[in-house]
Order: sequence, then C-alpha cells, then structure tokens
Amino acid sequence: MRITIIFGLLAMLLTEGRAQGPPVFTDTPIMLGLAGKGVRTFGHFQSSDALRSYTQVIAIPYNVGTDFQVGGVVRYVSKNPASGESQSGLGDLTIFFKQLLIQKDGAGKTFRALIKATPTIPVGNDNVVPPLGAGVWRGGLGLVAGYITTDFGIYLEVGHVLVEQRADHSTFSAALSVPVLPQKYPPQQINLSLDVFGTVGPERKNDVWLAPGLQWITGKRFLVEAGISLPLTEGDLAEQERTDFAFRAGLRYLFY
Repeated sequence: MRITIIFGLLAMLLTEGRAQGPPVFTDTPIMLGLAGKGVRTFGHFQSSDALRSYTQVIAIPYNVGTDFQVGGVVRYVSKNPASGESQSGLGDLTIFFKQLLIQKDGAGKTFRALIKATPTIPVGNDNVVPPLGAGVWRGGLGLVAGYITTDFGIYLEVGHVLVEQRADHSTFSAALSVPVLPQKYPPQQINLSLDVFGTVGPERKNDVWLAPGLQWITGKRFLVEAGISLPLTEGDLAEQERTDFAFRAGLRYLFY
C-alpha cells in the first residue's frame, strides 16, 4: 500500500508547474518572504498504541540583514497515554541562528546553502509521566541547501545533535516540491511536496519517515499547509511504541 502511495505522489510531483514555495517538513535555505520576518504555527498530532500526542508549535524568525537570521520555537504539548493520566503544558524552547553561506542566482533559479545552530533549552516539565520535555540541554548544528526554480525545488538538510549526558544523534531530510498552478501576481499557488526524513543514533532507533505535503499560497503574506508522516522504519522499537502516523497542519504569515 505504501509503495502505491509513493508512486502516486511522485507522479503528481512530476507534473508541470510554474511557482514555488518552501517544503512542509524540510527546512529551506531561503531567508526571505514567508521564511523570515513573520510567524509560522502548526499543530502536530502523532498516534501510536501507547501514546497520542499533540504539539502546537509557534516559530518566529527575524532576518538580521539579508544573510543572517535569528528566531525561536515555542511548543505547547499535550500527551494522552493509553494507560495513565494525560499531561499538558509548555514544551522545550528552541532558539535558532542561520547564516547564509552560498547564493548563486540565475534566470528563474537559485542555489543557496546556509549553516544553522539550534540550541534547545529544557523548560518542559520532565517530572511527569509522560514527560513534556526532554529534561536535558541539546545543541544542534546543521547544513541546509536547496536548488529552487520556478518549476521545482530540491531541498536537503543534514545535522548533528549533541545531547547532555546522553548519546548524540544525527538527522537528515530531503524534499521535492513542485507547484501545480501557473505563476502570477499576486500569488495564488498550490504546491505539492514529498519529504523523506529521519534520525540516526543509538537512542533514536534509526527511524525514517515519508511525508507528502500540500500548500496553498494566497496573496503575498499568507500560506496554509498540511502533511502526513508515515513511518518507513522504526529501528528496534517495541510494537506498541511504533507510530501509526503523524499529521501536521498550520500556516505561515509574513508581517512585513
């Protein structure tokens, strides 16, 4: 069934398009427009036999010049275990810094790459079961790159996360994004994306996810998006801990 879904999504993604937007799950090296000086918020629902969780994320980036960006990510977490009491409250706080490394522009295309640092502060309550935060400091360092044209976008993100008093892990993500409507101004665009992402490390179970997504860009400042993540591999997780799916829906708004 999943193979059928994959080929069907690839067929849709390879249709002709004329406009471009950032992928739903993978980061973008574009630090302008909806990627900066705005706000992004989305809800993330994840389901397994052992736990159902919902996280409301608010990310606020701000461009400091044209090649440097700072911002923060705030999370409100609600967890409902199959056995035990439900817990909800503030999750861990992430601060991010992005520095543009490469920008090569051409007619209707661009290649960009940036380096980013993402320290995470353990402000979520980890003294409850299930915990709302990791209870440890984490520091991430990653590289984000993208080749973006008016017809498609290819994105890649790799990183490594240092975890206080625990084993470190690496992360990866790749995405293909394709528009389905002709380019016009003001924008009215629908974009389809397909992401593959995961983690590699002894405590992260070497999980890999496939995530199709859909975006609707209406006007110059507003973008609505949604996507579903399907687990391809989940390492040696116990059967009751394996995630059935994760759903994400949200919006991005540009202030100015």
